[in-house]
Amino acid sequence: MIPRFREWDAEREKLFKGKGMSYGVRKDFDNSFVIEFEHMEDLDAINKDGSIDRVVMMSTGLKDKNGTEIYEGDIVKNIYDEIYVVKWFDADFHLEEKYNGGFDYFELYSGDNKKVIGNIYENPELLEGE
Repeated sequence: MIPRFREWDAEREKLFKGKGMSYGVRKDFDNSFVIEFEHMEDLDAINKDGSIDRVVMMSTGLKDKNGTEIYEGDIVKNIYDEIYVVKWFDADFHLEEKYNGGFDYFELYSGDNKKVIGNIYENPELLEGE
C-alpha cells in the first residue's frame, strides 16, 4: 500500500489531500519524510523553525461501506449506530469508543460495516453527548 495523507489546516478550517510523499530527496530534508499537499504555503505561515502548524492524518488503507476512504481522525458509525473515532496507536489503527467517562478500543481491520460520518476537526459536534 502506498501511504496516503491529508492535513487539517485550522487557520483555513479546511482539509487538504496529500499529493505525494518523498523520503530524504532534498539535502535539507535528509532522513525526513516530506509530504506534498494540494496548496502552497505563504511565507508568513511558516514558523521561525521552518515548521508549519498542521495536523497530518494517514489513511487506514480501508474504505467504508460506501467506498469512502477511512483516515485517522475520521468519525465512523457502525450498523448499531455506535460512534467511534479512528485513532493510530500501538502501531495499528483502532476505533475509540467513549462510554461512561472512559474509552474502549477495537482494532480496525475492515470498513465494510462502517460509515464515515465526519471527522474530529470539521464535525466535533458529532461527538457531543458521547
